[in-house]
Amino acid sequence: THFKIYHLFLLKILSWRSGDGQGAKDETQEEILQKWLEILQHKDEMEIEEIHEEEQEMLNSDKLEEQKGDDLTSDQLQSKAETGEKVRAEAEAEIERAAEPENLPNYVKLTDEIVCLVSKYISSKDQTLCLLSLELLTSGIAILTPYEDKLLPVVHLIWFPLAEKFKSQNPIILRQCFNLLCLLAQSSQDFIHKRTISDVIPTINKFLAEVAKKSHLNSQQGMYRFSQEFKLIHTILSQYGQLILDIQMDEKNLDKSINCALRFLEKNQPEELQRSPWISADLSSPTTHPQFTSNSTNIRNFRKN
Repeated sequence: THFKIYHLFLLKILSWRSGDGQGAKDETQEEILQKWLEILQHKDEMEIEEIHEEEQEMLNSDKLEEQKGDDLTSDQLQSKAETGEKVRAEAEAEIERAAEPENLPNYVKLTDEIVCLVSKYISSKDQTLCLLSLELLTSGIAILTPYEDKLLPVVHLIWFPLAEKFKSQNPIILRQCFNLLCLLAQSSQDFIHKRTISDVIPTINKFLAEVAKKSHLNSQQGMYRFSQEFKLIHTILSQYGQLILDIQMDEKNLDKSINCALRFLEKNQPEELQRSPWISADLSSPTTHPQFTSNSTNIRNFRKN
C-alpha cells in the first residue's frame, strides 16, 4: 500500500514538473507537497521518540536488576553496552538528517526520502517488492536528476544491489533493471561509467550471446514474440546503442558489445529484432561524442538499413 502511494506521488511530481501553465496552481501544489513532507518528518520524529523510549526502558530495567541484586556476566554487559551505543547512533543519525539545512524544493526532499526508503528492497526475494522498488527508483531518479547533491548519493547507494540484480533469471526484473541503468547512465554523467563497463556490460553481453541462439530457434514460433524474454531482448537492443554512448565505452568493449548484438541481424532471427533501432542516438554529428568518431562507421553498420 505504501509503495502504491509513493508511486502515485512520484508520477504526479513528474507530470507536474513537465506540465506547462501551472501559474496559480503552484501554491496549491506546494501546500500538498508540504503536507507530504510533514508526514514523513512526523514519522521520523515518532521513530526517534520510540528509540528514546526504548533507551529509557533499558535504563529502568538495568536499575531494577541492580536493585534485585542480579549479577550480569561480562558478555551480557558488553551486549547491552553495544546495543545502547547502536540505538544512540541511530537516533543521532535520524536527528542530524532531520535537521539538515537545505534550500531545496519540498518535493525534492520528499522524493529523496522515498528513494532511500525503497532502495533496500532491490535485493528483496519478493519479486513484487523488487519490481515496485525499481519502478519507484526510476521515477525518483528522474526527479532528482537536476539536483546532483541528492542524486549521486542515491546512485552510490543503489549501485551494488542493482548490479547484482542483473544476474537474475527473471526477464521482467531484468528489463526494469536495464531501464533504470539507462536512466542512471544519462543522469549521473561519468559517475557510473567505469562501474557499468566492469560490473554490468559483461553480464548483458553474455545474456545476448545466450538468447541469440534461443531466439534463432524460436523465430518461426509466433508465441515467442509475446514472451517476456523476447520483450527483454527488444528493450536491450533498442536502447543499447544510446547506453554505449552515454557511458563512453572504450573501443575494446565496444567491439565486444556490437558483435554480441549483431547476431540478431541474421536473417533467421525474428524480424522484430532485426528491425530494432540499434543505435537511437544521432551519430551524424561527431561533436556529440568525439571519442567515438573512429568507431562511427562500425556503429552505423550496427543499424540495419
